Amino acid sequence: MTPPVAVRRARDDGDRATARSLEHDVFAAEGFIAGSTRRVVEEYEHLDAQSRWYLAERDGEAAGVLRMIASGPSLVPALRFFDIDPAMRSELERQRYAEVGTLALVEQHRGTDTGLHLYRAAYRDSVREGLTAWVGVLEQWLLERLVSFGFPFAGMGPSRYYMGGECLPVVMLFRDVDPTLGRVDPAMHAWMTNGLPVPASA
Repeated sequence: MTPPVAVRRARDDGDRATARSLEHDVFAAEGFIAGSTRRVVEEYEHLDAQSRWYLAERDGEAAGVLRMIASGPSLVPALRFFDIDPAMRSELERQRYAEVGTLALVEQHRGTDTGLHLYRAAYRDSVREGLTAWVGVLEQWLLERLVSFGFPFAGMGPSRYYMGGECLPVVMLFRDVDPTLGRVDPAMHAWMTNGLPVPASA
């Protein structure tokens, strides 16, 4: 039987150091970045002050980390490094959003529900805090997989090579989560949203 996942938000310097080093180690091992002697993703270091991390553990051992990036003061990668369709940029101006920055899973925990537990914790916090959308940078296969699960991510512009792969900028409007995820997977929808207020409208 697979041990349950425990997710917590990184709240002190020790947690944040663990999150940053795990993020680095997974990305360096996969060839997404060059290794750093300081075990940090140097390409994202300027975003650390506006980032929060969620740590996942199984059986007391690190299983993965999710970085969420607030919309300012620095421009998030989805908007800084990609061409965004004018209509989508106009839509974002009406939203309170954060970027789903990086999801890094330890190899033996890939293909499990670890990533979903991390996304769930971050989504629930985002709704409670009054955000209305997520943006992100995804490879096409991951976008298609999330959409197939019922998460209403949509492309915001053309793809380009970014951090080791062909990626595109995406957005998920929270107002679309209830009708879409609720239709595709009612059980997943209940697990993700039970007890949450209705997402704020922009």
